[in-house]
Amino acid sequence: MEKVSFRRQYDRSGFLKGLVRQRWDALTGGSLRKSDLERLASINGVADAVKALSDDQIRARVSQLRELIVSGKKKVDEIVEPGFALLREASCRTTGLFHYDEQILGGLALVKGGVAEMATGEGKTLAVSLPAFVFSLSGKGVHVVTVNSYLAARDYEFSKPIFDYLGISIGFLPEGKEATTEKKRAAYDCDITYGVGYEFGFDYMRDQLSRMRHPGGAPGEDLRYAILGREKPIPEVCQRGLNVAIIDEVDSVLIDEAGSPLLISEASSMGESSEKPFYEARDLARRLMESDHFTLDRNRRKIDFTSEGKRELFRDDSIIPWDDLRRPWETYVLNALKAEHLFFRDEHYVVEDDKVVIVDEFTGRRFEDRSWREGQHQAVEAKEEVEIRPEADSAASITRQRFFALYDTICGLTGTAAESAGEFWRFFQMPVAPVPLNRPSQRKILPERIFVDHDAMDEAVALDIAGRYGKGQPVLVGTRTIKDSERLSAKLHELGLPHRILTAK
Repeated sequence: MEKVSFRRQYDRSGFLKGLVRQRWDALTGGSLRKSDLERLASINGVADAVKALSDDQIRARVSQLRELIVSGKKKVDEIVEPGFALLREASCRTTGLFHYDEQILGGLALVKGGVAEMATGEGKTLAVSLPAFVFSLSGKGVHVVTVNSYLAARDYEFSKPIFDYLGISIGFLPEGKEATTEKKRAAYDCDITYGVGYEFGFDYMRDQLSRMRHPGGAPGEDLRYAILGREKPIPEVCQRGLNVAIIDEVDSVLIDEAGSPLLISEASSMGESSEKPFYEARDLARRLMESDHFTLDRNRRKIDFTSEGKRELFRDDSIIPWDDLRRPWETYVLNALKAEHLFFRDEHYVVEDDKVVIVDEFTGRRFEDRSWREGQHQAVEAKEEVEIRPEADSAASITRQRFFALYDTICGLTGTAAESAGEFWRFFQMPVAPVPLNRPSQRKILPERIFVDHDAMDEAVALDIAGRYGKGQPVLVGTRTIKDSERLSAKLHELGLPHRILTAK
């Protein structure tokens, strides 16, 4: 394929966007698209021959492909057609589902390390099985990454019969209290591992901490143990390497959540901290006035003190608990201001059993074992007048983008990849391949409606729901926060419409 080169400089005229569009068109059309169609024709051409094979013959073919990859005689790209054909037949025999051409095209986009844009309902789970199988033949492990534990478990249970039939081991990455090192290691030792994106990242950091703190992990330890004639102890780790990651909802993981780092905290080495600074900072923050003492930028979630505000911080020296401070007094007050003006109950967190529990802003799920760092969590606890838990120190952190960049190969799927094509190529060199629908869509996309305030919008939404309820049409309503859900629920109660709320509460 002829390479298409372009310059990456940005300018305000949108010059780069035009070049990205050209690059995208070149990658998803022309010779590359023709190559995909040729491969699809090849896979379809052997379908009848593969169908005639017995179960033992199919497994023997899988073993042959594995041997070719492990021995280095063939590369993954060279066994795509027979691999896809075998997997599709295995799926048909175990689940009754035979991959559509469009799902094959999605798999071809993934196996090249790209992003497949597949609409909801087009069978992304089945499409993922194709590259997962081909990549797994190297024996180095494939991580299938989902955005939550429900999807990970669902996809694992759906795919397990297919891979079991082919003799490919498949594991599910456990979370929570039951996730022992032994269970995690067993999942990672499988050819294919299904799990949640953040859990893969946390396990990576835990392994790095284990290696760093292990008595045999320092430079020169190999030589020292060799001289002593002793076997070097092996650190207790879970993962065996970062080979391939197939990421579902890849735009959410790599772009939307790019600024949200994964963080591991540990008990502070400075001992328990006093609660007094947080309460004193809270009381002072409530006396400070916006504009006079601080400026507030809600869009950027940033607060800055004015000159008068900085003087006010130290105007009454007697209220500052100097002996109990672990960081500058200004930071305590700044955290208290953020707790008052930027962190809201039933939006960013909920209070349960006298405890502040973080709510993930992307998924709406609770994270009971996590806390904001640098004293921010304690500032929110002081605001809510609940028990202030001891602070923890940051032991390790990594952004999602940086973590997934550690893999030898990454690819992904999403229904909304085109709008992020520029970012995918600029940061990850991942081309976007739009996959056509298997059948014409019957979805009706209605025009947007804009309202002057929340009350008018809620009224319109409630009336629309009432009309659909009268026709017997189920309705799923997505809201941004818990408060929005409760506000709309009140409107539905007024109209006598039965409904249920599903939030972090």
